[in-house]
Amino acid sequence: MRSIWSEGTFAVLKREHKLKRAEKRGIHRVHEECLFSALALNLKRIVKALAGSQNPRPLPGSAG
Repeated sequence: MRSIWSEGTFAVLKREHKLKRAEKRGIHRVHEECLFSALALNLKRIVKALAGSQNPRPLPGSAG
């Protein structure tokens, strides 16, 4: 069941964080690129969760 849940996350990383193809060379650099993309996705989700739990205010400089 968990593998089904992770497919959506991989799809988001591939689509929005350009992980279809690695831009760096070498296993360590590619690993680092994937970790940073996962970190960015998790930070976005944390911000969204915190914004939903409080009074929703738009961030400065964002549309909407």
